[in-house]
Amino acid sequence: MDPELLNEIRDSVIKAPHVRELDDVRAKATCDSAASRFIEDVSATWWWESIRGPFRAMNYDGADAFSVLRSNIGDLELVRLVVTDDEPQPWPVFEGPLEEILVVLQETRYFEYFLVPGVNDGGRWIVFDTHHNQLVWAGEMGASTLEK
Repeated sequence: MDPELLNEIRDSVIKAPHVRELDDVRAKATCDSAASRFIEDVSATWWWESIRGPFRAMNYDGADAFSVLRSNIGDLELVRLVVTDDEPQPWPVFEGPLEEILVVLQETRYFEYFLVPGVNDGGRWIVFDTHHNQLVWAGEMGASTLEK
């Protein structure tokens, strides 16, 4: 993981009172859970290219990806942000309310990541933000508004 990027994210997280970085054990468990539910080939550089089962994708070039995330994720109390940025695992994972996670994303330079529900939701969905300015969704959530 690029140490400068990780420091930038951590600096932004300091300003988000309810966001915390998960320890290595919980971060690995988050990634393992997402992989077992949604990913065919965990060795793939971009997991969004290896999604098991149906998925939807939406190009957001020029649009506000964060408003799309808000409207489709809804009032979920906690989400987990997994910072992948074209790097192999292990990946850092941050947990917090969706609104605070979105602020962290807005305050940092672009990087690839995925979001999954926080610990209380059971991993029903996953959404990737790709380097193609595309959101890729899988699982059970309000993705019906997204184009295929």
